[in-house]
Amino acid sequence: MIEINFKGDNPTKIIKQLQQLSDDLQKKALRSGIVAAIKPLKSYMRANAPRRTGKLAASIGHVALSDTAKGRLGVSAPVAFLVGSTKDTGYKSYGKALWYDLGAKKGKKFSHATKATGFISNSLKANEAGFDTRFYKGLGRYLKRAGFA
Repeated sequence: MIEINFKGDNPTKIIKQLQQLSDDLQKKALRSGIVAAIKPLKSYMRANAPRRTGKLAASIGHVALSDTAKGRLGVSAPVAFLVGSTKDTGYKSYGKALWYDLGAKKGKKFSHATKATGFISNSLKANEAGFDTRFYKGLGRYLKRAGFA
């Protein structure tokens, strides 16, 4: 799991202001800030994804995790997202794993069709700077639309 610590002029002031809002409004404001912050990350991931068929790049997006999923993963944050391949790309990894296990027992050699490129970790490194600025801008835009700023 990746955790991001925010720096800024006064993050405790923002946290206090958010605590005064209703839970629903807090979640919507946080969600808006996170979506704004990850937008360039998704674009970078799409641009650098392996292009054998293009399905992987087309499937990159974000999905908000449900309370059940957050509980399963041990996430205590009020809002959490999965960023990456969010749609079925037609590749069934469990079938490949089973085939690999059976092939390995018979002494057959297995190689993946596409080599790992590290495009996800490279995308995170390239977009790490400015995350907090984008988050606060998205959060501010939401609060302005909601009539709080």
